[in-house]
Amino acid sequence: MKVLPQIIVERMGLELLEMNITKSSKAFGQIVFDDCEFEYFDIEKIVTKKIYQKGTIIVDPKNYFMRNLGSVNNTIIHECVHWELHRKYFELVNLYNEYKKYILCNITETTKPKQGWSPYEIMEWQANALAPRILMPAKQTKEKIEELIEKNKKVLNTTRKTDILESVIYELADFLVYQNLLQKLG
Repeated sequence: MKVLPQIIVERMGLELLEMNITKSSKAFGQIVFDDCEFEYFDIEKIVTKKIYQKGTIIVDPKNYFMRNLGSVNNTIIHECVHWELHRKYFELVNLYNEYKKYILCNITETTKPKQGWSPYEIMEWQANALAPRILMPAKQTKEKIEELIEKNKKVLNTTRKTDILESVIYELADFLVYQNLLQKLG
């Protein structure tokens, strides 16, 4: 069964918005930890300021076109992980310093050794690691993959996994998208 990010957002009491976060599309999404005002970009790339409420997840809609639905779902869950695991950090820091009231999740990777990571880089690493595991739980995903491998071995009349791997990947993706549509309709 596919995990629906929108349902998780709703059950966590969060709000999900889509808007152009940066002019150059260098961010997937962000989560707002405390009411604040920041800029966003409309379709014409004009900067507008708006006040956002605590618990708002913002996803850049260009991710649908530049990547795929799986990437957008991963971004939504990534922001939910930040909310669940990292908002206390921001609340504590704000007691002593004026600090960011949101996390902007850029499309960049760090190559620094983990020992040199900032708290922000550690939070990004945690959210990056957990989001796909939430969307595709290991046990159920492995069961579906094994089912598709056996099916494709018969259909393609081969026992070599390398001959069926591409087909299995496409079928798994189709299955997950189809399950998502069924749940939305049903």
